[in-house]
Amino acid sequence: MKTEKAEVTWEYYDNGQLACEEYRVNGEYHNPNGSAYKYWYKNGQLAYEQYYINGELHNPNGSATKSWYKNGQLRYESYRVNGTIHNPNAPAYREWNDNGQLESEQYWINGNNLTKEEFDNRNKSDCNGKIVEIDGKKYQLKEI
Repeated sequence: MKTEKAEVTWEYYDNGQLACEEYRVNGEYHNPNGSAYKYWYKNGQLAYEQYYINGELHNPNGSATKSWYKNGQLRYESYRVNGTIHNPNAPAYREWNDNGQLESEQYWINGNNLTKEEFDNRNKSDCNGKIVEIDGKKYQLKEI
């Protein structure tokens, strides 16, 4: 049976401000109850937050990585599951400038990059014109 060594460490700036918080198990970033890595600017503003399970970026309920500018504006966020970039509901990666304007967004499903059109159309099936039989009668499907 493998013995797990859980460890939480904190680092501080000279002014007493928290600089870094890390959760590790057996040397790998790991926290099933929240972020496993946080880093703050010296002014106290959160700079980075990352969620890990067994050393892999992972958050099935939201972004696995976020970064902020010193002014508090969100810089980027990335969604990952088991280390793979993935978000079936929205862009898996978004980046903003320091004024809050969206600069870019990318769509990823299971590590595969999709265009917005491919992402929007991935669940639509091309059934137009197909013949189906229901209760012994044949019907031709028509897209509406």
